[in-house]
Amino acid sequence: MTKDRLAKQAVTRALWERVGSPVRSIGPSKVSVTGRVVTEKNDLPQPVESSLEQDFLTLLEANSDVVRYSVQPLTMRWTDRTGRRRAYTPDVLVEYCSRPPRLFEVKPRVVLRRDWDELRPRFRQAMAVARASGWYFKIVTDKEIRTPYLPNARFLLRFRRQRIDPDQTQGLRRQRLVRLGLAELGESTPRGVLETLSGDIQEQARLLPWLWNAVLEGFVEADLDRPLTMATRIRSLETEFTRRKLEVL
Repeated sequence: MTKDRLAKQAVTRALWERVGSPVRSIGPSKVSVTGRVVTEKNDLPQPVESSLEQDFLTLLEANSDVVRYSVQPLTMRWTDRTGRRRAYTPDVLVEYCSRPPRLFEVKPRVVLRRDWDELRPRFRQAMAVARASGWYFKIVTDKEIRTPYLPNARFLLRFRRQRIDPDQTQGLRRQRLVRLGLAELGESTPRGVLETLSGDIQEQARLLPWLWNAVLEGFVEADLDRPLTMATRIRSLETEFTRRKLEVL
């Protein structure tokens, strides 16, 4: 590991130690939806200042590759070529399991087009800061956020572990049974998995939330760009290693 990479990781760790509350206050608005979103990936509820931002946080919550995120994480300050002091606060910083952190700006396409000349210097500064920290900077709009995947994300978040088994008494056993059953089948449908696991309709109903939980947590693959149904094709993502661990639990 190079010294440069170690330095960038140190910058990221230091930033995450500071974040938690937004650096810019988000108050009530007469023209957009504002509020706070309860999240299971962060210690504190995260503020939003538009329904589009709220939808984006829904996607982050449902993304099994996202470790944590912070809204309004830092403010960049610089002096432009004319000597004018400038400041910019990106919308969200996201940490992933499998890739470098990303800074996101969330904007409706119509606003992006209308205010591009004003916004471009801010985005250039964000790109420079992100690059120096080993991150990426990305602009996302309603085109990327409000896709068929969004209602699927909302649906799957109903099956977070704490919601369907607050006491964690029977949940682990049922999730293990679902994951092992689909691993043996390789590919099937939710209906096919449940019918393989049990002929009892009531037991199938008890297992179904854990099947959707396995999709949410990334153990099962499904086409999330199409509505999820009991006939959706799903595929196990278990490796030989994870299968062995499940078998001994």
